[in-house]
Amino acid sequence: MKKLKIAIFATNLYPTPPKGEQVIYAPLWLTYDLAKGLRDKGHEVFLFGSKDSHFKENLISLGMPSLKKINLFIQHQINQNPLGKQ
Repeated sequence: MKKLKIAIFATNLYPTPPKGEQVIYAPLWLTYDLAKGLRDKGHEVFLFGSKDSHFKENLISLGMPSLKKINLFIQHQINQNPLGKQ
């Protein structure tokens, strides 16, 4: 069998897969299982997703965490200083 180079794109809303998150997001689990299965068959798999994804081999993230984590950080900053007062 010919070994392929395969790119798989995942949303960066949550890490791929969303381990430890309070969410069930099936598309990310399917993406992870597909990438892992193809890698285990000997293919070179590149996963595009957030930097906190759990697929470490050939993860391409542009250094960005999942959007959910960015949103939680922004909400925390707003709660600390709700009116932008210094």
